[in-house]
Amino acid sequence: MIVRVIFGLLLLAVLASCADAPIKSAIPFQLAEREYLYDSSVWSFAGRLALANENESFSASINWRHQADRDEIELAGPFGQGRTLLVLTGDSVVIDFGDKRLQHYGNLDEVISMYTGIVVPVSALKFWVLGLAEPTANYVEFENGFLQSGWSVQYLQMQLEGQNEMPRKIKVEKELTKLKLIISHWDI
Repeated sequence: MIVRVIFGLLLLAVLASCADAPIKSAIPFQLAEREYLYDSSVWSFAGRLALANENESFSASINWRHQADRDEIELAGPFGQGRTLLVLTGDSVVIDFGDKRLQHYGNLDEVISMYTGIVVPVSALKFWVLGLAEPTANYVEFENGFLQSGWSVQYLQMQLEGQNEMPRKIKVEKELTKLKLIISHWDI
């Protein structure tokens, strides 16, 4: 009898603890009602980046800090090796490899592609990471993303950061170029 009572109490405790366990629900991506994020002049995130085309591939941790007129993108390979800092202001790109620092003027996307060997739409990516379409180009919306300037931008997973639904997993593709981004932490 005592064994049954103890067993019953244990069973109730297990059931009660299961009832209190939070249930994670998937937050679907919705482009509508995100326009307020265009006004976000300061934001940052940390995560992992994978970038590849038919000839090159690259993966790194990424820390992106955005201010109204300046972006700092810090990339680092495994164990912090190969740390590179990109500072983007207007038509200027400063690339700091740690042992040397180079400054370029001109089209941001072309400068980045020159160093990576992969076409990377960084000027649009600063909108896409927020879950927004680049405001000066047309786009076609589809479930969980949109097509813009020949790029397919898909939001595979969203996360709640404070009151904001922010991207967690993003996949960007154009022909043989693929970019995947997993964002572990937002500050917005």
